[in-house]
Amino acid sequence: MRNLFSLLTGLLLACTVAQAAREGAFLSTLQGTGTPLPPRYVMPLLSNGCLSIHFDMQGTQKLANYRQPSDGILWQGRRMGPPNDALFSFGHYKQEITYGGATYLTPKEWTQTLDTRKAEMVCQNTYGPSLAVKTEIFVHATENIVAIRKTFQATGPLPGSVTYRFRYDLSSSSDGFQMPRRMNFMPRWEPERQTLDIRYTAVGSRDFEGIISMMADRSVKPDESLENLSIEV
Repeated sequence: MRNLFSLLTGLLLACTVAQAAREGAFLSTLQGTGTPLPPRYVMPLLSNGCLSIHFDMQGTQKLANYRQPSDGILWQGRRMGPPNDALFSFGHYKQEITYGGATYLTPKEWTQTLDTRKAEMVCQNTYGPSLAVKTEIFVHATENIVAIRKTFQATGPLPGSVTYRFRYDLSSSSDGFQMPRRMNFMPRWEPERQTLDIRYTAVGSRDFEGIISMMADRSVKPDESLENLSIEV
């Protein structure tokens, strides 16, 4: 009986180790401190076959000069037409974090993990002396939905509240605002639904139109230009 018990324990351990090895095969992690970025850093890609989006180590697309094949949010088949037949850029995600009288645009330390099995990205960032932010992102498999969850944790005494500003620029440039070519849009704030709806039209290989919606599960407020959604945490 002792020999049988030992054999079963050994098999269980082997299966557990094999499972852990399989899980690790789906994970890719990078980490760093501030800037500069690691050599040959490339923003990882999340896609459902329709939407394709590269995210940096903060879960945004703010900083320029990354090695990447494309920029912004791209949508399959939404092309401008001749002469280059390029895809329309459907904008960029940016953010600002403010506390203690300082605004933080880049983290002090960061870790970025791409899980290809769960089709999600997790970013861990620290800002200033006493704030950690965890970002979890996934693109829905069958719907054109990008879900972003931010978790804020004080790692020490915080001098007052933290203001978080999420910014979606329907811009063809990640550095500053540049109106997308052949596209017009009009934003509208819906306070009852806590939703910012952006109705757009685009003239390309064929005419496109639709609504891009930003929504939050917490009470937020837009700025006057309807570009940012801000929240105090």
